[in-house]
This record gives sequence, C-alpha cells and structure tokens, in this order.
Amino acid sequence: MEERDQAIADQLAKSCHGMGLSHCEDCGEAISEQRQKAVPGLSALRGLPIIVGTIREITSMSIQLDLWQLLTFLIGLLLAFMSFCFVAVRLLLAQVDNQLSQRFKTMEQSQETANKNWESRFNQLMDQNQRETDGWQSLERDFLRFQADLPINYVRREDYVRNQTVIEAKLDSVALKIENVQLKGLQQ
Repeated sequence: MEERDQAIADQLAKSCHGMGLSHCEDCGEAISEQRQKAVPGLSALRGLPIIVGTIREITSMSIQLDLWQLLTFLIGLLLAFMSFCFVAVRLLLAQVDNQLSQRFKTMEQSQETANKNWESRFNQLMDQNQRETDGWQSLERDFLRFQADLPINYVRREDYVRNQTVIEAKLDSVALKIENVQLKGLQQ
C-alpha cells in the first residue's frame, strides 16, 4: 500500500503541470482561469486537485492476463490451499495421535497396576490354600495315628463287658472252690 501511495504521489507530481478541466466534473460549473493556473490539473471545484489524465488512466486501466497466467495463478492458489489443508490435517492427526498415546499409556499403567493387584491377591489365596491343605494333611495324619493307637489305649465296651464277665465267672468259680474247700474242712 505504501508503494502504491508513493507511486500515485509521484505520478501526481509529474503531471500537475498541465491544464486541468475547464468545467467541474461534479457539478458542471465553469472553473475560472485563475484557479486553473493556481492549481494545475484541477478537475473539480471542491476538494483536492485531481490530475485529469491520471484519473482517466487509472479508471480505464484494466488488468490483462493471459489464460496460462490465470491458470498458473489458480493452480498456485489451489496448491497453497491444499498445502494449508494438508498441514492442518497433519497437525490435527498429530494431536489425535498424542491423545491416543496418552490414553494408551494410562490404560497400560492401570492394567499393570491391576495385574499386580490380581497377582498379589492370587499369591495370597495360593498361600492360604497351601496352609489349609497343610492343616488338613496334618489333621488327617493325627487322625490316622489316633486310629492306630486306639486299640492299644482304649477297649471297646463289648470287649470290656465280655472280659468283665469272664473275670467275674472265674472269680465265682474260685469263690465256689473256696466254699467247697471250707465245707470239706468243716466236715472233716
């Protein structure tokens, strides 16, 4: 913009030496010769002096482009837009990738923590199971010893009754023999 303003100012400075319009472009009134001489290139009664030739050149100026220049410009514009889109998509995908990486890291850490907890709980249960198994085995060994020692240390009721009956029968027979001996001794 600064270069354009400078170029317009330079052009105005060059062409302000000629005569301007004789009548105002805005209202159509005649511009006095004194005023035209005092402000060269005048085209209107009010406002700043405008160089007639320069304005006409500017208003009639058109941009002329060949078809290949237009196509090159459009292709360049399209390539720039596609590059911008590509960079934006790459940035977006990089952010998504970072978020997914963080999420997976968090999931892996929680899974490792859960695995450690499960492993410690499983080891505790295995230890408890082993202690219970050892307890049952020792109880079974004690019971088998008790069964082996039972006939040695204890007598069944039926055996006791039978033995007691035998002992009483023998005592009765001994008592009977003693009585018989006493009776024979008294008879003699």
